[in-house]
Amino acid sequence: MGIKIIRHGSVDTVTRWFIYYKRKTPDNTGYAFPCTEDGELLLDQMSTLDMMIYDACEFGEYSDQVELVGYLRDSELVRTYAVGKCICGEEISLQSMKNKCPNCSVVYTQLGTQE
Repeated sequence: MGIKIIRHGSVDTVTRWFIYYKRKTPDNTGYAFPCTEDGELLLDQMSTLDMMIYDACEFGEYSDQVELVGYLRDSELVRTYAVGKCICGEEISLQSMKNKCPNCSVVYTQLGTQE
């Protein structure tokens, strides 16, 4: 007997954007700050230190040491695991080869079949 799948797993592409400042040094290092595709800073994804460095790049002490390169796009694949409902009613993420229900100890494979 198998588990009832309530959400199928998937692999999705997640795209993030960054404002990139390159340091004017031979090592090609720089600073990247999260933003929208339109270049609006994502302040909720920035720490206090990130904000201080951004301000230094844009307005302050780093402004003569860096140059604004522009917006960079970064994409990665992210896997979401299937979720099933155990015979006891507990929801279980099927992320391992063997997935044990914490409520009744029934073990399911990653495909949702009961062992």
